[in-house]
Amino acid sequence: MKRDMDLIRNLLLEIEESEKPVVYIADLMAAERLQGIEQLDIDFHLKLLIEAGLIDANKKQGISTVGGWYIRQLTWNGHEFIDSIRDPEIWRKTKEGASTAGSWSIGLLKDLGTAYLKLKAKEVLGFDPG
Repeated sequence: MKRDMDLIRNLLLEIEESEKPVVYIADLMAAERLQGIEQLDIDFHLKLLIEAGLIDANKKQGISTVGGWYIRQLTWNGHEFIDSIRDPEIWRKTKEGASTAGSWSIGLLKDLGTAYLKLKAKEVLGFDPG
């Protein structure tokens, strides 16, 4: 299965926006921005988010744990990543840049998103924020 960076972004946004202390897969499946996504795809991408160190979560084992996900929060790196690509226009430019560069690594996406965010801040503020 290939990773879908739009799904990664949407999962991070949903987890961040949740007011619950713990997010379960049923919560994610019910989210408007995740409608139509198969549970298998969400499961795969949650595993990737854990491996990347972007969320604090684990998958429960056992018959009584439907879906089995116990998602506590975004990590510091998860917050940093989503902050760099939150704006839809920044995300669009980031994806275009990644396609041009031929790489969709989390590190490159965060760097591109941060660079575009700094350009936007410069336009809005009238000076280079560094």
